[in-house]
Amino acid sequence: LEHFNEEPENAVVVEDTERGLISAVAANIDCFIVDNEFTRGQDFSKAYKILDSIQQLPELISPLN
Repeated sequence: LEHFNEEPENAVVVEDTERGLISAVAANIDCFIVDNEFTRGQDFSKAYKILDSIQQLPELISPLN
C-alpha cells in the first residue's frame, strides 16, 4: 500500500490460509479466501468473502461491481 500510495479500503488481499487472513485483518484490508482442500478446516470467519475458485475473483473486483 505504501508503494502505491493507497489506503486499505482501496485494496483486497487474496489468500488461502488462516495466517494470511489474520495478516490482512491486522492491516485492515478486506480478504478473499480461496477454498482448497488443504486449508478447509481453518478459521475463515473473518474473511470478507470465501471463493470456491480463484476464477470468481475477476467479477468480484471489477470496477463495474
